[in-house]
Amino acid sequence: MSGDLTIVNASTDLVAVDEKGYEILEAEIRQAFGRVVYTHKAQEKCADDKLWWFKATRWVQTGLAALTTSGFVGVILGNPTNHHNSAVCGAVASLLLTAVNLYAQGGNAMGEVDKHTATASKLWLSREQYLSLLSDIKARTISIDDAKRTRDVLQNKLSEIYSTAPRTNAKAYKAAQDGLKNNEEYTFSDLEIDVFLPLLLRKELK
Repeated sequence: MSGDLTIVNASTDLVAVDEKGYEILEAEIRQAFGRVVYTHKAQEKCADDKLWWFKATRWVQTGLAALTTSGFVGVILGNPTNHHNSAVCGAVASLLLTAVNLYAQGGNAMGEVDKHTATASKLWLSREQYLSLLSDIKARTISIDDAKRTRDVLQNKLSEIYSTAPRTNAKAYKAAQDGLKNNEEYTFSDLEIDVFLPLLLRKELK
């Protein structure tokens, strides 16, 4: 009888150890998942910000080019009494246009946008893989050893992504934090999700 109790106690202790291992691993994966979510969003915000600057620079270049042209056209075809003002206007616009062009040539705005966008796409996949791993751990449909192997694979993939990822900045991180926390850019209510699902899979609209 005592032998049976020893076996039962040993089995119970093993289950307790496994549960503790799952909890520790889940806590680690949750932290990694959170970092990926923030980094992914920061890369997206950087891409959006640099795309805005690229478009704004284009509009400024177009406006200054128009002022330059109109100024010199005014010198040639305009009223002689206004030649001086037209010439000054055209010269100032031309100088400003040159400065803006030099600024634009100093960096590759669209190239940087593409790099941030490509990195965000890679991080999105990692984010979803971490989420799937968390789901498997929570449902206990994966062994601890398999979960650890998957974790290591994901860490190696992230290391490769980060090694070539363009740097983000404090502004992008702050925008990512605001979007995730205050604007709920990564979360959806059950009602919002139900709209995309077939009737049999819906939770709130049955």
